[in-house]
Amino acid sequence: MCQGEGVVDTESPRPDVKRRLLFRLCQELGLSRDDRHELATHALNRDVTSWAQLGPADIDRLLDNVLGFVRIRHLLDQRTVVPPQ
Repeated sequence: MCQGEGVVDTESPRPDVKRRLLFRLCQELGLSRDDRHELATHALNRDVTSWAQLGPADIDRLLDNVLGFVRIRHLLDQRTVVPPQ
C-alpha cells in the first residue's frame, strides 16, 4: 500500500498539486514511465505518450483510478488467509 495514503489531498483545486500527487503515487506503486503512459492510455481511452498531454480532467480521472486500486489492494491485503487443509 502507498505510504502516503491517509494524507492524500485529492480535493486541491490546483492541477499542478494533483499532477505531482498522481506522479508520487505512481512512483510509490513502482510504476515506470512506460507503465504510467500505459495506465493513462487505458484509463483515458486514447494514446498518451507524455503526461504533459494531460489536462485537469485527465489527472482527476487517473487519480480516481490509482486511488481505487490502492483502496482495493488495501482491502485484499486485510483478508485473513486460511491455509488449505
